[in-house]
Amino acid sequence: MNEAWWEKPMCFICNFWWLILGFFVLLLTSYFTSSFWLPHVIPDWGATATPSGTPRVENFENPYLTPGANIPAMVGTEVPTETVNDHWQTYNNPIIEISLKYPGNWKLQENEDKNGFSLYPPDSDINMPSPHITFNFLPDHIFDETTPISADKTGYQAININNFSGMEYQDDRLNIPGQNYYIELAHKQGTISISATMGPHISLVNQLREILNTLGVLS
Repeated sequence: MNEAWWEKPMCFICNFWWLILGFFVLLLTSYFTSSFWLPHVIPDWGATATPSGTPRVENFENPYLTPGANIPAMVGTEVPTETVNDHWQTYNNPIIEISLKYPGNWKLQENEDKNGFSLYPPDSDINMPSPHITFNFLPDHIFDETTPISADKTGYQAININNFSGMEYQDDRLNIPGQNYYIELAHKQGTISISATMGPHISLVNQLREILNTLGVLS
């Protein structure tokens, strides 16, 4: 009786199925782990080919998503500045030992440790990234005009606010979600660090300056 053409291949598969299965397992394992072992075998594996004489750009990052990218800061539209009036609220912080006033329709949120607080305009959502003004007291950071907290900014300038000596500066590059204006003030052997949203959509800098006119030491 003549054998059918498929009988011999089937006999081979039946006898050596384990060898065939092992081969495919090894093949799939090698494929899915190639990113780990192949660069050690072929050092240039995965390098992007470029035309001769064309410099290769490594580690490209989208500058619009990267804080500190080489894009000038975008200063926002200054919000209408409300001057000090009888409707302003008074805030006293016995931990920092300061007192100030702020617009009556603004929202104030203290830090859990009471060593700082933030002020938000009326339409801001304090639970979302929103324009705001922040005060933080850093008792372990001795104020030094030669070594500011943020040394990668621009426009450093000495200032004096109601007998508080300090310095001011600002972001000069695009940051996400926005750019800030900064003030550092010497206080109680430490530093009061202040920031206000400066862009890209709106600026609270002038409103901060008006608020700082009311800043004083809590006696």
